[in-house]
Amino acid sequence: MKKIFKQDLFFLSLLLVLSFVQLRFLFTPGLYTFSDEPHIANLYEMIRAVTGGQFPPRWAPDMSFNYGYPLFNFYYPLPFYLGSVFFLVFKLSLINSLKIVFGLSVILSGFSAYFFAKKFFSKATALSVAILYLYTPYRAVDLYVRGAIGEMWSFVFMPLVFLAIYNLVEKAGILNIMFLGISLALLILAHNLTAIIFVPIAVIFFLVLIISKKE
Repeated sequence: MKKIFKQDLFFLSLLLVLSFVQLRFLFTPGLYTFSDEPHIANLYEMIRAVTGGQFPPRWAPDMSFNYGYPLFNFYYPLPFYLGSVFFLVFKLSLINSLKIVFGLSVILSGFSAYFFAKKFFSKATALSVAILYLYTPYRAVDLYVRGAIGEMWSFVFMPLVFLAIYNLVEKAGILNIMFLGISLALLILAHNLTAIIFVPIAVIFFLVLIISKKE
């Protein structure tokens, strides 16, 4: 057991190092240029909503020429929840809070891909799968060109939903049901459009697992 834990720890540490290689451009001072730069304003509005006593935050008070706008009724809120924690609790700047949210999405997506791939392959192969997942060119476009923070976080939760479905099929139980429910809820909060596209694929995955079981 200790040997297995050490091997997992080594592979996860390697993934962490490789994630930092990918994230090295985030360590430059200031906010780098990307398409969705209004995210910094969205984060500010989330902070304004939270400090104004909204829970859960719905209303962006400064948008629409200071009339306010119900942005977080339909716009994915999870990345901005996290960013507001770094701003309010750890007293980081808006820019650094947003950068950390971007960075965590890359690191955690590698970890989630590794744990899901481990269900089907050896640990070494699962590590390879996670590296490919991290370094797929589209991920770099999301991070450095589009700045699609919601999509970045959806890459964290899609493997977890698959993993939860696999665990549930293998062993039905309340904990696995809760794991699936929480993973799916976080995916919806991370990027609702990705969730709409992904859920039918997850259902197909579930049906394939059910049909392939011998029992």
